[in-house]
Parts: sequence; C-alpha cells; structure tokens
Amino acid sequence: SLAIGGMQNGWSEVGLFQPELTNVSNAYHGFIALYNVSEDNDDDNDGVLDGLDSCHRGELNWTSNLTTDWDTDGCQDIGEDTDDDADNVTDSSDLCPQTILLAIVDSDGCSYAQRDNDGDGLQNSLDDCENGTQGWTADGLTDYDSDGCADADEDLDDDNDGVLDEQDLCGLGTLDWQSDSSTDYDSDGCQDSGEDNDDDNDSVLDGADDCEMEDLNWISTSITDHDSDGCQDAVEDTDDDNDNLTDSLDNCNTGDLDWNSSEITDYDSDGCQDSNEDNDDDNDLVLDNSDNCTNSDLNWISSLVTDHDSDGCQDSEEDTDDDNDFVLDTFDDCTPGELGWNSDSGSDYDSDGCQDNSEDTDDDNDGVIDSNDFCQFGDMDWVAGIATDSDGDGCQDSDEDDDDDNDLVNDAFDECANTLIDETSNSEGCSNSQRDSDQDGVND
Repeated sequence: SLAIGGMQNGWSEVGLFQPELTNVSNAYHGFIALYNVSEDNDDDNDGVLDGLDSCHRGELNWTSNLTTDWDTDGCQDIGEDTDDDADNVTDSSDLCPQTILLAIVDSDGCSYAQRDNDGDGLQNSLDDCENGTQGWTADGLTDYDSDGCADADEDLDDDNDGVLDEQDLCGLGTLDWQSDSSTDYDSDGCQDSGEDNDDDNDSVLDGADDCEMEDLNWISTSITDHDSDGCQDAVEDTDDDNDNLTDSLDNCNTGDLDWNSSEITDYDSDGCQDSNEDNDDDNDLVLDNSDNCTNSDLNWISSLVTDHDSDGCQDSEEDTDDDNDFVLDTFDDCTPGELGWNSDSGSDYDSDGCQDNSEDTDDDNDGVIDSNDFCQFGDMDWVAGIATDSDGDGCQDSDEDDDDDNDLVNDAFDECANTLIDETSNSEGCSNSQRDSDQDGVND
C-alpha cells in the first residue's frame, strides 16, 4: 500500500506504508492517506494492465484491440501512440505503419515481407515471385490468381489449382480450390462441382452420362460406347445397347437403340428387337418367314424329333399337323409321315394322311392291300370280309363287284353265287361241288 503523510499546510512524505507503524498519525501531526494498489490494475480501463500499459493513465473511454492499438502497448494509435507498430520508426516517417511486432524493419519502417522487391504492386509476403519480372503491375488481367507471378511469362499455373496451364482446360478458371481426385476427377483443371460439365472427359456431358465418374482416358464413340450413355462398352457398360437386357444375355448387344426389351417387343428375350432385328422371334431355330408359330412355345429347338415338318410348331403340344399334310394328327394314320405333300383326293384317296403312291398300302382303306385290291380306289367306308367281299378282291359285293365269287361269270348270269375261290366253274358259274347234272338232288 502507498502511504501519504502530511501536515495541515501540505504533503510531508510519500512512501510505502509500514504496517508496524501503529501511531502514524501522531508522528505527522496531520493526516495519513492510504492507497491500496492491488485494488485497480487498469487505471485507464483500456483493457491493458497497468504493468504492460505504456499509457496507463492515458486516454479514457476506449478499448485496446488490433484496430485501435496495433502493438497493444495501451496507447491509442489515433492521438496517443506515435509509433503504432513499435518498430522504432515514428508513424510520421513509417511507410509500413502496421508491421508485425518484433519484425526487423528498414529505415522506412518496413519489414522484408512488407517490401515489394519486384515493384509489381504486391508486397513480398503476398508475392510468390517476389524477386521476379520487373516493370509490370499485378491486376486481374496480368496476374489472374494474384500470386505476384506474371501470367504471360512467369506463372505456369495461372489459376493456382495445381494443374499446369498447358494441361489445364480451364486455365483461367475458378480460383481458391485445388485439383485432386475428389474435386477434379479427370485432372483437366476444371472444377467438377461448377466448372466441368464432363467430369470424366469422355465427351459425354455429365447430364447424359450414366458413368459420370468412371473410366478415364477414353472417348465415347459409336464403337466404344454404342448407346452413347457415357459408359465404356468394353469394361464399364453391362447393357451396351441400353435395351434393359444385360450383354451376357443379349444376342444383339450392340443392336437397335431407343427401345426396351419386353414380351411385346422381344418375345424370346434375346435382346434382339422382333420388329426389325430378330429373324427368329421365338428362338426355335426356324426363321420367322418359315415359322408357322413365330410367337409360340419358348425354350425348345426345332429338329426332326421335336418338329417333324420343320414348321416352327412344337409337335408335342403346339402342332396339330406334325407332317403338314393337311390331315390333323388325330385323323392321320401316318403321323409323323412323309413330308412335302398335301393330302387330297388325288394323293390320299382315303384321306388317312398316308400318301397313296409311297406310304399307304391300302388306298381305299377297305382292309385289302393295294396289291390284291381290284378296286384300289373303290368304295370307301367299308371293310372287306366274307359277308361284304366274298372273293376278297377288294371290291364291295353289294355295289362294286359284278363277279362276287370271281369265277369269271357275271353275277347277273351266275347260277351259283359264292363259288369257292379254288374251284373251277362252268359257263353257268357253278363248280363241280355246286352242280347237279342229273338233277338227282346230289351235287356232282
């Protein structure tokens, strides 16, 4: 504490108060003023403690900060401090009034960082080429990134993005960013987020690119990218023609564009458009122009076993005329039979589906083979037997055979019908076993 002692007519002594002096007032025959210095440690209330305040009883009603007191010495720069940056060069002579504290300065009050060695208008601390080209001034036209290096002959990266100008497609592009795999996928010097509209540099704009950040070092063409979706066909695109069928299942993987495979457009789901690309819509190995069942059973192959007439209709459940002879299988006695013919009255007399000249041994289907049938193309819808064809010659006795017992005597004149085949008849048509020459009632 500070002690001030005095008499009535003035101060007598100023000094440190000694606590052991208990009768101080008697000693001075006057008064004692005590001031405890520990009570106010910022006399001018500027935010700088008195012990550090070069103007501890200076101007009032202000606060020390970098704006008002650059060197934080407690003296207000405006009006109170004559050397704002404490570099021992008075402000009136100081060309760099806010030098970093404790920096070495020249007679002008400027540190090395504050000087402009090359005279381009940028102080050394901001100049990446502080001792560079002389005789120019840095501005937006001459020094795009404001780094103090002349773009024309000194700066190899004008926009300071980390990509050299000779490789930078945006040489005077966006500032304040660095090119890397996350900001510039194709390393072309154009920022992906707002500057580059083709991030992987494949010549497909990002808005139309399904592989916007995928393979690099290739260009999309009809050869490398059939559907122009920005995905390289060789390694990147699993649906080269973009028909919604993966290439591994697509028989036309670089086929028609601008369509989608469905049951309507691609019946066999082979990736070939039925309307103009697929010549075998049901994939049965029968071309559509020869296929009577173009959009029918799937998952089978036409062969002589599965498709006897090769019409593209599966015999087992799809084809009702397996040999294509115009006789339905349910009525065809020769199915599957000969091919390349049609059943009609000239080729198939009994319409049984068996070709008469090579396949059918009973053309009129009377039960008598053609080689023994004297009426090969005779009556239909009957069967030869003793009752209907007594001589078994294939001619129906009732209306077709005029010599029923084949004894060479016309039935109209034959007195002995039904003569046995192995017996010889006379002119009346009677054999020995049938004649009664003496008419005694007993056959000869």
